Amino acid sequence: MIRNKITKTDAKNKYFLSEKDFVNLTSTYGNCAIKPNSYSKLYLIDDILKVFKIKYDINDNEIHDKIIELSNLKKLKKANIEQNKINKKNKKRNDLINKLADYKINYETEDISIKDICDSFINCNYDNDFENIIDKCCKRKFLLEYTEYKSLFPKIVKLRQTFNITEPIHNEFYYIGRHMLYSQPINEITEYAALYKVNGYPDKYPWMN
Repeated sequence: MIRNKITKTDAKNKYFLSEKDFVNLTSTYGNCAIKPNSYSKLYLIDDILKVFKIKYDINDNEIHDKIIELSNLKKLKKANIEQNKINKKNKKRNDLINKLADYKINYETEDISIKDICDSFINCNYDNDFENIIDKCCKRKFLLEYTEYKSLFPKIVKLRQTFNITEPIHNEFYYIGRHMLYSQPINEITEYAALYKVNGYPDKYPWMN
């Protein structure tokens, strides 16, 4: 706000106006107090107040109370939106836990990496593909509990650190290509190595028998 003038953004926020409320108002350009070196479109506060009173059908004595009322309504609306987000997230979490239980996966007691997969899914507003996340959890459980993934991981890390493109790969990992070892993430290489030893993911997971 600059003396008797105000920017459009400030007017919208303080007096709860929309873009269409400015259509018939005259504006000028001037230095903005927030950004001294920039110019902003400014409106007379008196003009803004006239629009505000007409829009909300109030007189001069009611301006203050109306601003407080609208501010409280805005806060309440924001609080309701946040609560709805929390409710949706909690429902999504409970739905996922129940679906995982059908595959004998316990969200509370599984490896932290499985919980991380679940939590990322729960906290993502646009991802609701339960089938995909359950598949990821099952694969992760299989890797950790039914393959040599955990013991292979440090070996792959060491192999990457000592890798020389001009030398042959250690016999134990002859099946890992040079390009993969050089460019792929360690966890993906380790997954490949672990699955190579058990002929890939099974059609039916062993804990489901």
